[in-house]
Amino acid sequence: MIMVVQPGQVPHSFPVPDTAFSGGSGKHSFPLPYRQDDQVIFMLSDATSLNAGGPSRPFIVGNRRRAADPACPQPPPTPDFTFTGPTELSQCQLANFSDFSGAEQPVTITGIVSRRQLFRLSPPAGSTTFSWPTQIDAFEDVVFGMTDAKGRTSAMSSLIDVQPGGDMSCFGPVRPPPTNPNDAKKPAQRNMGVIGGSIAAAIFGLLLIAFVIWMVRRHKRKQRAIQAGMDLSPPRAEDMEMKRKSLAVENGDGHLVEMYVSTMKRSLAAKKAAKDAERAETRANLARLQRRGSAASSEDEGGKKGTREDAMAALTAREAGPATEPEIQSDTRKGKP
Repeated sequence: MIMVVQPGQVPHSFPVPDTAFSGGSGKHSFPLPYRQDDQVIFMLSDATSLNAGGPSRPFIVGNRRRAADPACPQPPPTPDFTFTGPTELSQCQLANFSDFSGAEQPVTITGIVSRRQLFRLSPPAGSTTFSWPTQIDAFEDVVFGMTDAKGRTSAMSSLIDVQPGGDMSCFGPVRPPPTNPNDAKKPAQRNMGVIGGSIAAAIFGLLLIAFVIWMVRRHKRKQRAIQAGMDLSPPRAEDMEMKRKSLAVENGDGHLVEMYVSTMKRSLAAKKAAKDAERAETRANLARLQRRGSAASSEDEGGKKGTREDAMAALTAREAGPATEPEIQSDTRKGKP
């Protein structure tokens, strides 16, 4: 028999015909009456005991592969009674069960640890509440169900992921081995996954910090270059061409070497002609300035000479003027013409 456990619903049981088992192995297929994205756990029972094969890991129901498959989902079975169970658990923390007054006493609580084991708890008869220290390894998934004295069943609880706790005293000196020995590595595997994720996050953080530092330094270099007056504009096409030709010279490309040499000669000749023209213009300007200076000096000398001659003539006239005038007047008084 195959039992399919869906968290929050009543388990389904599917019989397996004897013809499905032969030669020490077997195979059986059946339609799943569940909706897409439902979560289920499989358990296989044989003639010896329930859960002889151990619980499977949780599976997610996918979409139908063929249009000819039976229509799904089918309505889930109705629970015979209800109970309230835990929704969060930690190692050695009390798991509280209550509100199962509709069950026929005594009741049995079944715990299913995915990929590990199935266990049963027996609350005292007549009680409608029960507490149990969680003796389950951290990071294991567990789901609880309940049956009463008449064999009636309740719906299963939600799937609970057990968290690590500081108190480990509830396990005692000897801890029971898991049903499937390969699943004993599950906590260690999960811890390795957590450690690996932490390392990856740390490496990513370091890379991000390094990138931010590089960007800040690059920005500061640009600011210093701008303040120093450096030209940060993209290189011109002519400069890129000259650089390409210089690289060709280094690489030994004969044709490009000849082009490069002729271009350099033309560039040098043009620069020399420009410098010669600049020098000639400078000399012409100096000559004009010298001629203007000479002309200005000659005019100043001529002006000064004329001024001196005029001054001497005026002085001579003043000195000779008074002696001549009285003589004329004297001659006039004597009646001389």
